[in-house]
Amino acid sequence: MLALCCKNIVSHPSAEMMLKIKKSQQAAQYLQLLQTSLKALGRLMVVLLETETTRGFFQNIVQVLQRSLTSNNMWERNRALQTCSQLLAACEGLPRGDACESFGSLVGLLAPLTCDPMPTSRQLAATCLSSLLQIQ
Repeated sequence: MLALCCKNIVSHPSAEMMLKIKKSQQAAQYLQLLQTSLKALGRLMVVLLETETTRGFFQNIVQVLQRSLTSNNMWERNRALQTCSQLLAACEGLPRGDACESFGSLVGLLAPLTCDPMPTSRQLAATCLSSLLQIQ
């Protein structure tokens, strides 16, 4: 269910759909809904991390985001980075070893995104790496 939520929020509405919307008010509503959904997904992941007791749960969340973090669609990458940033920031205060176990693979995913064409994506990737280093 978490994988489906991530996929729907991170990849929809697509950039193409946003470009097709001719009314700026409707586009603004979609963007506001997207931001609210991203924040809600981040909070859901935090709650799941706090309550889930099985090892590797953090890695499962990262695997869900991995497809979007490596997407050719720059908007999808940006939304995945926003979600990952929320997740890692929340993990800074949690006593979880899962993030440390995933350190190398996360650095491998995030480091190339510091050269992303979108400035906000570069900044989010750097924020994610900073949070990851704090956890480590």
